[in-house]
Amino acid sequence: MIVVGLMSGTAADGIDVGIVEITHENSINHDTPIISYKTLYFETFPWEEAERQIIFQTFAKTGTVVEVCQANFMIGEAFAKATLLALSRANISPSSVSIIGSHGQTVWHNVNDGVTSTLQIGEAAVMAARTGITTISNFRVADVAFGGQGAPLASTFDYLLMRPRVGDKWRALQNIGGIGNVSFIPPIHSKISPLAFDTGPGNVLMDGYCTIISEGKLKCDIDGKLGKMGTARTGITTISNFRVADVAFGGQGAPLASTFDYLLMRPRVGDKWRALQNIGGIGNVSFIPPIHSKISPLAFDTGPGNVLMDGYCTIISEGKLKCDIDGKLGKMGKINDDLLNDLLLHPYFSKSPPKSTGRELFTKGYIEKIVKKATIEGIPPNDVIATLTEFTAVTIVDSYKIW
Repeated sequence: MIVVGLMSGTAADGIDVGIVEITHENSINHDTPIISYKTLYFETFPWEEAERQIIFQTFAKTGTVVEVCQANFMIGEAFAKATLLALSRANISPSSVSIIGSHGQTVWHNVNDGVTSTLQIGEAAVMAARTGITTISNFRVADVAFGGQGAPLASTFDYLLMRPRVGDKWRALQNIGGIGNVSFIPPIHSKISPLAFDTGPGNVLMDGYCTIISEGKLKCDIDGKLGKMGTARTGITTISNFRVADVAFGGQGAPLASTFDYLLMRPRVGDKWRALQNIGGIGNVSFIPPIHSKISPLAFDTGPGNVLMDGYCTIISEGKLKCDIDGKLGKMGKINDDLLNDLLLHPYFSKSPPKSTGRELFTKGYIEKIVKKATIEGIPPNDVIATLTEFTAVTIVDSYKIW
């Protein structure tokens, strides 16, 4: 049979219309029917601003009985209109639909020690009259009447259609709407009952906050753009995505310190250029011209800093060492010229700036090749570390000489 499902959640951002075809057959032992469904059409119809304002007035307990009564019919009309429009776009005749299942719009869910009452509006009789389709509603009310919480209701669907097979582990199905809820579903034939409950706020607080601070201009944080610029842990405005922005404008994304260097470390008029070198996992340099010079600064990654030394120490110590602490191992080693010259043949060093690099190029696999070469040629570990240290120094010096 074809069924239309209707929903407007806590966020009240729109009417969700789902049109599905449901089929079922008995299982082999005839105790658990096998239910399946196929989605024929889905669309969310945004609320008109005037309608949304009426809904939020009922949330705020500022609506009179008259206004709630009117809202009940208004929402019923909107649900019916959305249903007929969705059926038209899906090329499905209303006469071929068996039922409409409407959750309605929750305006109050009274929770004290337990759920004592709940109210969803959106008159089902209006929907039935406008569409000619039998309409079922009051799902939450019925659940509360039988001692349930009234939410989440999706757990019934989850239990019937998403149960794991015999022997499989439980499944957790999480919904994040205005309020978040989860259904823990046991495998088929398990004697343990499913468990479902609301986990807490979903986007209801974010949406409400955006609406208040924007004085109604924003209904939500679209694409999470505002949240990406801040952090809930500190309450301090946070700026990020520096590399992404640099790449988007045609840069290398690294080094980023050059902007700081250019603004705060520029030599005075008549002074020579300055080179500001950073040696972290990857080394990078900023060549800064004097103030008022018309020549642009130059910045690029010089090559590996300590990434190879750290990686080598971790591998040969089987994870016991994360780095050569205070350079003790390197001090006891000697530079192996053959290994050093081999490392300097890497094509990155002949590439012209601007350029950047990282673990994507000097990978764990690259370090493992160094380990293998050292093992075959009998190069002691301390000599390898000393050579890798020299390698970092030479690539920095060569960068200054060449570029």
